[in-house]
Amino acid sequence: MTDPDALRAELAAHQRRLAILREQAAIAGRNADPAVLLEIQDITARVDVLERQLAGQPAPQPDAAPADWLRGLPGAAGDVIVANIGPGARQVAVGKDIRQGDAPGPADADDLAARFDQLEAALAALRPQLGPAAEMAALQLRLLRGELTKDESGTP
Repeated sequence: MTDPDALRAELAAHQRRLAILREQAAIAGRNADPAVLLEIQDITARVDVLERQLAGQPAPQPDAAPADWLRGLPGAAGDVIVANIGPGARQVAVGKDIRQGDAPGPADADDLAARFDQLEAALAALRPQLGPAAEMAALQLRLLRGELTKDESGTP
């Protein structure tokens, strides 16, 4: 059995480190060093374990094995790494030659084109209110349409 005073001391040290890292991440914003973000995740997990130990609760069980999670995903085999991405720690497959869904078919392409047509019409209606920003928005919309509707020869 672990000494509660030692657990509290370790918890306090981790909480101090976590506060500093969160401040660094907040200052850097979306330019935060990934190493800082990963350390925040690691320390947060350790703090959770320590708090549970101090409360006499069992440690949380790890998620299902990646093989279970990846079963049924097209192309999720071979060099697959499962990573926790984002604040909700959602698991996704990352690595080379991984596809997590089929390429859009003709029906999807038609739906996408129709939705872009709707966006362009809405933008045209707002053009008087937006002024010069409307031109930039139209350009960005055309660029996005081009990227999302490339065929196999120009995969985005």
